[in-house]
Amino acid sequence: MSAQYLNYSSRTTMYADAASIQIFIRLPVSLLHYHFIKVEVIYILTHNERKENDIVILNKKTAQDRTNPKLTKPLKSGDFVQTHHGKISHDDIIGSNNRDIVRSSAGKNCPILCQN
Repeated sequence: MSAQYLNYSSRTTMYADAASIQIFIRLPVSLLHYHFIKVEVIYILTHNERKENDIVILNKKTAQDRTNPKLTKPLKSGDFVQTHHGKISHDDIIGSNNRDIVRSSAGKNCPILCQN
């Protein structure tokens, strides 16, 4: 079978802490029949600690608040993020990892989703 008869496509999806690559291959068996093969590779990205000048997304714990995540400005020691659930200190975010929980001044939990 020659490579010129192979048809393939691929799709890459990025997540907060992983990447997925899918490859779809169509192999001709006869003139009208094909075998379809799907190969998926998932890479787990490293969980680096947050440092100054990183930008992160803060998500809320309730389904209602997940529709409105908060994107921080670049992290600076001594600064804070203002949310409708209170203030979150940048010092609490610096040194944390993806999916770590930080607490606002009002006592609400906010997971850190990803780094920009």
